[in-house]
Amino acid sequence: MRWIVLFHVGLLFVLLSYVAVGAYSVGFRSMREIDFDGDGSTSVSEVLTALDVVKVPSRDRPGCIEYLDAKGGTHVYAVRCPEVR
Repeated sequence: MRWIVLFHVGLLFVLLSYVAVGAYSVGFRSMREIDFDGDGSTSVSEVLTALDVVKVPSRDRPGCIEYLDAKGGTHVYAVRCPEVR
């Protein structure tokens, strides 16, 4: 019975690692960057959404980055602009 539990824990770890590496390989460099709703924490659904999001320069706001739906390119998840100091 113990080996079944350990197997599933290991499988869950491998799955979460795969998703995290996939989000990182798409171009996201931090979990804060994947926080599309701006609530201060990154949920599992946001990490999974990040696998289908592309970062593109904004056409309307120079210097800003838009996070768009990779399939259609019409849904904007977030727009991030550099902070001016």
